[in-house]
Amino acid sequence: MEYNEILKFDRHYIAGLSTAFIVVAPMARAFLDADVLLYFILTAVLLVMAGLSTSAWRLHPFQTGWAVLLFTLFIALFATSFRFTDNIRQFIVAASFLGSTLLVGLVSILGWNKWFFSGFLRFTVFVSSLIAVLIFYGYLATNKDFRTIWNVGYLSAGTIISIGFCLALPFFIYEKGPSKLFWGVVSLVHLMGIITGLSRGALLFSTMVTFFLFMFYWPSNNGKRSKSLMVRLFVILSGAVGMFAFLPDRTVQRFERLFYGQELLDGGRGILWKNAIEFIAEAPLFGHGLGHGGGAVMYPHNLFLQVGMDGGIIAMGLLAIITSYPLIVFVISFYNGKIKDQPLSWGFLAVYLFLVLEYSKSYDLYKARSLFVFGGVLIGYVGLESKNSHRTFCSEPEIPIN
Repeated sequence: MEYNEILKFDRHYIAGLSTAFIVVAPMARAFLDADVLLYFILTAVLLVMAGLSTSAWRLHPFQTGWAVLLFTLFIALFATSFRFTDNIRQFIVAASFLGSTLLVGLVSILGWNKWFFSGFLRFTVFVSSLIAVLIFYGYLATNKDFRTIWNVGYLSAGTIISIGFCLALPFFIYEKGPSKLFWGVVSLVHLMGIITGLSRGALLFSTMVTFFLFMFYWPSNNGKRSKSLMVRLFVILSGAVGMFAFLPDRTVQRFERLFYGQELLDGGRGILWKNAIEFIAEAPLFGHGLGHGGGAVMYPHNLFLQVGMDGGIIAMGLLAIITSYPLIVFVISFYNGKIKDQPLSWGFLAVYLFLVLEYSKSYDLYKARSLFVFGGVLIGYVGLESKNSHRTFCSEPEIPIN
């Protein structure tokens, strides 16, 4: 490897590690008591690597479109807030979080090479596997509640484990032989962490994404479809057995609350969403200004309602386009034969679908770094593969996993 290639490898690989660290940073803060400045340090490292990697700035039109949309959303929310915002402090705080989050999403879509995606995948799956093991150990060592020994939020833990699961599952579907066994074990470890992790949303949405992959992801190297179908049915049955055998009582009770309607009636999400819609109706066009949907007035537990409270239906429309954009890019590239059967592209898609669902019921959009990171890396990876679409699958840049 020549000196210039080594430098490119170093920069892109470090950028991939930094981006992955941004995704798993909530666990670092929980287990290591790291300061919130960790986010800004990681973002600074990512920006430095981007500045040193001139080749990363050669963008595919898909990537340019995402950058324009994110910039437009920020300007729209920022510009429409001045007239309505009566609390300058909440405006500054919300604008700072939103700006830093969108900045990470912008840098994620740059023209990184295969080493970026290698570092990103390896570190993300390694940390999510470790968290899954710790959660499952906490489940076994206590009365089915890992929080007794780990001071960790179950929502953050469930989200990160689910991210790792969504990344690993397409590799399990795609690979053969020992590699399939490896990714099967990794997927199972994550699944047990999800089941015992107390996060109802992580379990529900991971199940939905699993069915999505099993329905639509049929890589051509997997042999006969019937044989692959048997493997998938075995995975589904094994997951169902594990779910019923290990599901904590608290999670069962929360699912009963969801399925029997209390979640929508008795002070649950339904009341929050109803109040948010009424609040949006008071200023439907431009909203009430940045910060109102992030806790200053109410926290709606939905990314679209939060943006609607702050920026009205105009901002909601922009966000709808932005969240749909990575999915549209994937579909176009898939039907044009640009991404073929690569498990990493399907893994990024699976994680992104999971995060859109998760941010539709929890979290603060202005701190949704993971959502914009995975939207960005999905588009970036599709852009990389589109540039190499003239090659055969075997000669395309392979992501070094094992």
